[in-house]
Amino acid sequence: MKVCEKCGAQLEDNAQFCVSCGTKVGEATPKQAEPVAPKASPFAAKKNDAGKGSPNKAALIGIIAAAAVVVVLLIVLIVNVAGGYKKPIKKYFAALNAAQKDAKTYVLPAEYAQEATKITYSIEDKEKISKSKLEDLADIFDDNYDKEYKFSKGYVVEVDVEYEYSKDSDKKDGKGTMYFIVVRKGMKWYVYDTTSNTSKDIDEYIKYYIESRQ
Repeated sequence: MKVCEKCGAQLEDNAQFCVSCGTKVGEATPKQAEPVAPKASPFAAKKNDAGKGSPNKAALIGIIAAAAVVVVLLIVLIVNVAGGYKKPIKKYFAALNAAQKDAKTYVLPAEYAQEATKITYSIEDKEKISKSKLEDLADIFDDNYDKEYKFSKGYVVEVDVEYEYSKDSDKKDGKGTMYFIVVRKGMKWYVYDTTSNTSKDIDEYIKYYIESRQ
């Protein structure tokens, strides 16, 4: 038996037309092949991947930049906290030198005010103040100024000082030693007190200082 090439119906051997769809035997249009989807170009895939990766790359750059800022801030914080005890001492001598320089404008006799022309210093040593003694020092401020003070760290700092006088002065250049009590209140360091006559022993110095002010 024949089969209709169009609809697949069974036909008699001598049939000239399909009894099902009416198509003439031998003239059925062959079925068209289904279109095949074109293969994706490998270049297009790479392009798409690159497009998807751009936001991730930008985010990564942002994270690295933020991390760099954090590192810089940490370095600044460490330097300020670890070496900050020197800053108030530096400002102390800067103020002394500025006062010596400007004294001639408001102190008489002006010649005397100009005698000490320059004061230089160098930090020689430091000793850490114990927590209990820091509390004692804070108590003195609490009593004298009616405020609550809390010091997180402190040192007794030994400083060598040199005095240079003008050529017209009768005084000779001199040297001396000063001791600074520096304390950290919050995140800042301060000069608590200074003296030029004291024992190098930190306990003796703090004991003398506390007893003399109670």
